[in-house]
Amino acid sequence: MFNLQQSIELSQEIKNEFVEAVGHQKLGRLFTYQGRFEESDRELARALELFTQENEVQRQAIVWAHRALRALLMSNAEEALSAAKMATELANAMHLEREIVRAQWLL
Repeated sequence: MFNLQQSIELSQEIKNEFVEAVGHQKLGRLFTYQGRFEESDRELARALELFTQENEVQRQAIVWAHRALRALLMSNAEEALSAAKMATELANAMHLEREIVRAQWLL
């Protein structure tokens, strides 16, 4: 966790938003597996914001998949379905086969 936080701080210093977003994405996924759902939500939201600014559609689909997984682990089926549908929509729009499979698995 410390390494991810340090990576985020360094990317902010050098103004590399893509690497910062990846750090937030990975930290959000880690928090999900640790059951730290509020922190996970915050990190994944920041990652999504940065990936949207950078027009990184594949990474947006990955973040939505992570959000779906987070919701499943929280036993929130409605939120999981919504996030998985968003991941599917983005993956289909860009013909991202790997992300389509991941999103369909979550559905």
